[in-house]
Amino acid sequence: MKKIIGIIFINIIIFIFFTTIINVIIERLANNYTLDEKLSWFSNNITKNFNELTLEDIENFPIEERIVKSLKLDEESFEAFCGEERKKYETSRNNPSIVTLGCSYSYGHGLKKEETFQTNLQKIKNYNIYNYSKCGGEILESIKDLNQEIDIIPDRNNVEYVVYVYMHDHIGRLLSIRTIYKHYEFLFDNSTNKFIKKLIRFPLLKLVFSSYKFYEIKKGLPSIQNIEQFYKLVIRKSYNRIKELFPNSKIIIILYNEKLAEDFGVFHIWYVSQIIESKIWQELEKETNGNIQIVRTRDIMGFYFDKNYKLEEDIADWHPNARAWKEFTPKFASKYIK
Repeated sequence: MKKIIGIIFINIIIFIFFTTIINVIIERLANNYTLDEKLSWFSNNITKNFNELTLEDIENFPIEERIVKSLKLDEESFEAFCGEERKKYETSRNNPSIVTLGCSYSYGHGLKKEETFQTNLQKIKNYNIYNYSKCGGEILESIKDLNQEIDIIPDRNNVEYVVYVYMHDHIGRLLSIRTIYKHYEFLFDNSTNKFIKKLIRFPLLKLVFSSYKFYEIKKGLPSIQNIEQFYKLVIRKSYNRIKELFPNSKIIIILYNEKLAEDFGVFHIWYVSQIIESKIWQELEKETNGNIQIVRTRDIMGFYFDKNYKLEEDIADWHPNARAWKEFTPKFASKYIK
């Protein structure tokens, strides 16, 4: 009997040991490095000076394949790429504030600070502007950073607008097991019973539930209805959190219409085009009594942003250039920012 108990005990220890290792791996993968963290890692840990980094160094980084194609690898271009220096565009604490959310588009990837959407907006409207756009991210990543760094904004009641710039690939970034895992509690907490809430404290079990949610959302392809409803859930949850943080704010979602790069492939172009033209945006406006306002760059500019409005040399040929924001922002501000 003692021998059987001993065997069971040893097996339990082995199970706990391997489960712990798996949990650590899952947490590590689920909280993958962002692009800006990657460059920071290089500058802080690699034996070479930051200025001496080569493209090969970055391509060999063990998480993502490539970061920089033709931007110079120095401190200045690091800030132009995704540096943390751009969190604040402040003028005076007495002025009302705008918070911007999104990815590298609204961050100002590859641009000097004076060329960005935020600077153009501040020149026209005298607001304090806080940039919580995150390179390689989407709205959930912006909300996560906002939650963690909310003390940067001194008067939350003074935030009049939260502007989220949506671009074509946000739905692809959101619709992954890793993203659902990272934001599981935020997205599904209200629909999760007490028993499951206890179970998802364990990363391995949380991964199982995240995988189930992922396949539940994607079932029925090529029908896109489930994916539309998932994205609508993401916006609703984000909207509720924004209103908790900034009760006096109005949320503006800019749908960045553009001609997509050919290397995305036909299916991807069709897929993301379905979302940007979806009825969910009008539904969100109606359900929030107009407190979410949808703006399409196409409607303001009269055409899609094409190659003349994108950075000429970049890791990707889709980031908006200085001309794009210089021409778009005055028209946007005069119509939507009081």
